Amino acid sequence: MKKFAVLLALIIALAGVFISWSARKEIPPPADLKPEAVSSRLTLNGFYTNGRGTGSSYSFLAGRGRLLDEVSPLWYHVGGDGSLSSGVDREALELARQSGLKVIPLVALSPGGRRVLLDPAARKKAAAAVAGAVREMGYDGVNIDFELIKRPGENYLEEKEGLTLFISDLGQMIGPLGKRLDLCVIPPSRPPSHLVPIYDYQSLAGLVQRMVLMAYDYSHPGSDPGPIAPLPWVEENIGSIISLGVPAEKISLGIAAYGYDWPAGKPGGSARSAAEILRAAREGGLEVGWHDHWQEDFLTHTRPGGEPREVWFESGRAAALRMDLAKKYRLAGISVWRLGYEDDSFWEAATQRSER
Repeated sequence: MKKFAVLLALIIALAGVFISWSARKEIPPPADLKPEAVSSRLTLNGFYTNGRGTGSSYSFLAGRGRLLDEVSPLWYHVGGDGSLSSGVDREALELARQSGLKVIPLVALSPGGRRVLLDPAARKKAAAAVAGAVREMGYDGVNIDFELIKRPGENYLEEKEGLTLFISDLGQMIGPLGKRLDLCVIPPSRPPSHLVPIYDYQSLAGLVQRMVLMAYDYSHPGSDPGPIAPLPWVEENIGSIISLGVPAEKISLGIAAYGYDWPAGKPGGSARSAAEILRAAREGGLEVGWHDHWQEDFLTHTRPGGEPREVWFESGRAAALRMDLAKKYRLAGISVWRLGYEDDSFWEAATQRSER
């Protein structure tokens, strides 16, 4: 009888364990594991560079900063040894915060910074330095913009792996702080010919909260004259990056507000802002053309001395069509390079199209 009682107690206890285990299995996941709701409007982000005067990013912030949701100032550079140099514009930081903007600074590579992607100790040092700056300055996050100029005969596989490891390390450091981690990437399909695609898009998509698709520089100073961001190419790359595993709601579409002025028919272009190009066209009586296939502005002119020139650029009209693509694919928003380059029509288009 005593054995039966012990056996019965054991059965009841095991049943209790099973019931308890089954109940725990049915508990819903914590709220913070649920997918983030997609905003009903495009987030407007602008890249900022230091300086003052007409056409500066600071002038934009002072006059129109409240048009934005976020600002990403280029204030930090990582060296090959993992060191972090800074150039914070304190007045601009205060101005951005007074305007109610999220501040998510850019971190780029210094000359020779490529080595940081190859050295584990340097990577850890750099990640810790970036996380420390985010914490100490109270930023809302950070945006990593590591770009490499292509060199003939190199495959860059180690750099590609190193970037993923760096982003993983940095995410683990700033995640507990509740800060956002963004990453700038070049387009995966027919990328700019002078840059290296060092991005494992699928792996990186799981490590960042926002991925900025820098859909510009299809033609660049080292190439022959041509469109900066041909519309079919931009759309092709939105589709490509989504097919590679990056959710649309994580993508911010990089939009140019500039152009290049080339010697007609050959490389050697120089950068000029859209506002500057349009002002020069008005003052010089030049006709601005529109390319129906590329959906982009262009003009030709002749410098004193008789040198013919060819200019391609992104006006507000061109930018509006690229913003429409961001809406069409329900992307997170747009990121403009850079504040102060754009003409008046640019932000009229942006504000009109921010609602999806």
